[in-house]
Amino acid sequence: MNSLEAVPFTENNIGRVATYAHGGGTQQYEGRALRRPVPYVRRLPDPMKVSIIIAVYNEANTVATLLERVWNQPLPDAAKEIIIVESNSTDGSRALVGEFLARHAPAPAAQDERLPQIKVIYQSAPRGKGHAIREGFATATGDILLIQDADLEYDVVDYPDLLIPIIEGRTAFVLGKPSYGSGWLENPEIFRTAGFNRP
Repeated sequence: MNSLEAVPFTENNIGRVATYAHGGGTQQYEGRALRRPVPYVRRLPDPMKVSIIIAVYNEANTVATLLERVWNQPLPDAAKEIIIVESNSTDGSRALVGEFLARHAPAPAAQDERLPQIKVIYQSAPRGKGHAIREGFATATGDILLIQDADLEYDVVDYPDLLIPIIEGRTAFVLGKPSYGSGWLENPEIFRTAGFNRP
């Protein structure tokens, strides 16, 4: 499964477990199956919020740059919630996450809904990326959940292309497919899924 995905949060994915269609059948992510694709027409709230979940473990070489890029990347007609799950790295990543939080988290009295919100979860020990993502999902308050790796493999400038099909109500799930060409989202795979279609 690729590392950059976006799904709308509805009652039907209450466990925030992403499932997706692939190759004419189904795949599972964290154990929940999905029926074959069906049309999806539900529109999301306006204004809406995107929760970006970033699992961090021993990514000191890239995490500071990645976090700043996520912070600065505009989203189409949406507020941004950045959720960082740091799994007790041994290479200084935790300190870099703390520095990012100190630079950008507003004082409680100065909360501005137009600014990105930041939440950091400090795990006591690494339990795997899947565990970190699930913990981030449990904290998320957004209408759309987006998973971002802490390295620089995927470019955050592709967020609008990833999100617009969901924001416009044309699909429930978008999976960016890595490309060996100039841009990894040149031909995004868009799946209309039954799993997130409950009104």
